[in-house]
Amino acid sequence: MAAASTTTSAAAQARIAIIGGGAAGLACARVFTRNQDGTECVVLEKDPSIGGVWNHGLGVASDGDSQSKSTSANNNKDRPMYQGLRTNLPKEIMAFREYPWPAIPSHDPDGPASFVTHRQVQQYLQDYRQHFDLQVMRGQEVQHLKVLKDTISRCSPKIKGNADESWPQVELTWMDNSQETPVETKQTFDAVLVANGHYSLPSMPPLPGLEEHFQGQRIMHSVSYNTPQEFAGQTVLCIGGRASGADIAREIAVTGAKQVYISDAARTTGEVKTLQDESNHAADDAPPSITWVPATVAVGPGGHFQFDHDCPLQPNDIDVVMFCTGYDYSFPFINTESSGLDLETTQRRVTPLYQQLFHAQYPNIAFIGLPHSVLPFPFFEFQAEACRNVWLQGSTSSNFPQLAERLEIAAHDAVAGGEGKAPDAEPRIKNTHYLGAAQWDYCRRMAQLAGLYDESIEAYLRINKEIYDHAGGQRKGFPGGPDHYRKLRYEEITRPKPGAYWELNSLNNNERKERRMVFCLTKTLRRGFFACWTHDSCFFRLPARQEIWEYLGVERKGEFPGGPDHYRATLFDRSHIPGKESFKVVRSLVQELAQAQEAIATKE
Repeated sequence: MAAASTTTSAAAQARIAIIGGGAAGLACARVFTRNQDGTECVVLEKDPSIGGVWNHGLGVASDGDSQSKSTSANNNKDRPMYQGLRTNLPKEIMAFREYPWPAIPSHDPDGPASFVTHRQVQQYLQDYRQHFDLQVMRGQEVQHLKVLKDTISRCSPKIKGNADESWPQVELTWMDNSQETPVETKQTFDAVLVANGHYSLPSMPPLPGLEEHFQGQRIMHSVSYNTPQEFAGQTVLCIGGRASGADIAREIAVTGAKQVYISDAARTTGEVKTLQDESNHAADDAPPSITWVPATVAVGPGGHFQFDHDCPLQPNDIDVVMFCTGYDYSFPFINTESSGLDLETTQRRVTPLYQQLFHAQYPNIAFIGLPHSVLPFPFFEFQAEACRNVWLQGSTSSNFPQLAERLEIAAHDAVAGGEGKAPDAEPRIKNTHYLGAAQWDYCRRMAQLAGLYDESIEAYLRINKEIYDHAGGQRKGFPGGPDHYRKLRYEEITRPKPGAYWELNSLNNNERKERRMVFCLTKTLRRGFFACWTHDSCFFRLPARQEIWEYLGVERKGEFPGGPDHYRATLFDRSHIPGKESFKVVRSLVQELAQAQEAIATKE
């Protein structure tokens, strides 16, 4: 017993450094300070304010953060946030697990929608920091990370007594720029969480002939984009058809650009498509000047841009080329030789890592938030929880593999092409950190490694997946087309209200036709419940389509083939019912509604 007590005490006295005060760094700070077990946690943020990539740099933060003013010249802008940005994920699932998004008042200038502005996200992060009293040292720019190989970290398994392996301590050197005269500081830590983000080093892949033949005015990366007005009357080529390319193209098009081309590497044919041809909307309801083409492969003589798959279109009147091609991973404070840390960051891949998180050789150095195409804030939390359990709770981290196995797994992952890769797709190194639909299983693994996985975590992940998939399905279509999905509003219903929600007696006939029945299930099912509201209707996303499928299969069966097909009268109201017990409740409510409608119709 004495040995166990010593082990726990040693781990509890560990010093943890967090590099970065954005969303990932704040999530780590909360996880490592929650239990107040004696662990010392130092958060180093290079900017004078928190928020990281979400800090657009306008105004003064409500908690007194001193924020720099945005530059007037967009080409000096160093972060991807731009003036008109709204999230493409609803705030209801973007929020940290421990801190639901506070209600946004209706008088908020950015509105109470589920898809929030960067200003609202920045405010949320400030509120999160204040709520949990997270201490962040601002103006602290980390210059160097060094592995102290002759030392033993308190977080190493040898200290915790459950393995022969030991991990060294880590030395950080940083400049304190919060003083009038910068001061260099050097300290030693037992573990380091690298949470410096991955939107600081713009990626601009080479384009043959661009420098020689381009006859336009400007070549830029989307990181420099801030407002669309400067592109009025110009022809713009956006290279990259994912989120930033599509959203920026839309903004530029609706603000008066002469013509906008979206060059998308995902296109598999040379067919030229325009938004006018593809859209069912009226001409005044959709940007008319967006053309969707395949990947840009070269710029030829005369400034003619050439696209893949023998695309017949070769415009030579491009005024602006904007690379919407993402960012490369960057850790300027890590040098393989002087840091004593083997780390490769080329081709958008960080290796060697175990679980895309822990350095395979020295797991007390972790890289938070590298995977992309995920639900970021909760994802950071799960990773931080896994790190805490492995580093500080040796008794429950016995499933953490030994060095040889970690190195083997890291080597495999470095060439496998990412967990989110389609089974029949060729592995691509640059997709190593792509998760997409694989993020949910990844979060389950992190929760298991953290010792947290249970029914409530599973329910949380399932609900998040349903809403994530629904929002993703709504935004699919022509890149740069109308973003009507951002008008959706998701709302959590936590307890039932008495009676049917359709107040029939207070509605006239037209209102009855426009309103839809709202069902409410309690959280006793431990799955949560979300409703998605549009302008005049409400529908639901719940995690068990199988229940509806099975129910209909039973209802269709009968002793006599060709008998009455009463099952076709069942009303699901676009709902996905989470369990048989609750399904009966919903079905009874549907019947109650139908009877009420029939009674009113009879009276009228």
